[in-house]
Amino acid sequence: MFLLKDFSRDIGKLLENSRNTHDIIIRVGEGTSQKDFRAHSLILRVRSRYFQNELTNIEKLYKENGIIVFDKRNYSPKIF
Repeated sequence: MFLLKDFSRDIGKLLENSRNTHDIIIRVGEGTSQKDFRAHSLILRVRSRYFQNELTNIEKLYKENGIIVFDKRNYSPKIF
């Protein structure tokens, strides 16, 4: 139980620190309402069956400067 609590705390620290590197940008919305969400693909794949499927062939995905860009422009940032 303590291990899980420590793990959760450590993951929280990872997400709080904006200087931690990310390897994926989820681009949501279009035009002036577009927003980029930075994330860690490993966490997305572990926590979400959707991202497990979408990020299966990570080497084939579109990248900008080595960062995966996952376009979801058909969603509004507020809903996402």
